Amino acid sequence: MVKGKNLIVGKFREEGSNLVFYLLKGRVVCTDCSHP
Repeated sequence: MVKGKNLIVGKFREEGSNLVFYLLKGRVVCTDCSHP
């Protein structure tokens, strides 16, 4: 169970960092966008 939980947490952290990267990248690229 611990193994599975670590696997899920690892996957979540990996995908989460990717999401943060895309959000930051989008914010940098879209600094003068009208979107929030």
